[in-house]
Amino acid sequence: EKNRERFDLIVMNDILEHIRREDIITLLKGARNCLKEKGKIIIKVPNASNPFLASNTRYIDFGHFMSFTEESLAQILNIAGFKNVIIKPQFIYIFYWNPINYLALLFSKILNFFFRLIFLLYGNNTTKIFTKSIIAVAEK
Repeated sequence: EKNRERFDLIVMNDILEHIRREDIITLLKGARNCLKEKGKIIIKVPNASNPFLASNTRYIDFGHFMSFTEESLAQILNIAGFKNVIIKPQFIYIFYWNPINYLALLFSKILNFFFRLIFLLYGNNTTKIFTKSIIAVAEK
């Protein structure tokens, strides 16, 4: 244990949805133990709150065991002992390469507004992010 290497940052890009529910907390606690004090973890997962893509993303291949919302992703990170959990939308628009992405971003923001309104009308006041994927940043 004394010679165990510690890291400033661990990145899990499209990993957690492939881990069985009963193993996720163990994996995250193990990752936390591998971080230096104040080390960070960045996790990207498909967003189960996206009304158009959530089902497709969840079942697109047989290896997906889980889906996550911004609420559930924050919850498992807190259970695993992480602090200062921040959940962000993933916007994947590259403007200098394709100027039409300005329209795509605008359309995405308009859809996000309407999805948020619908969720509020259904009584869900915690879900705010509807992008295809969400990104969590948390600290040991």
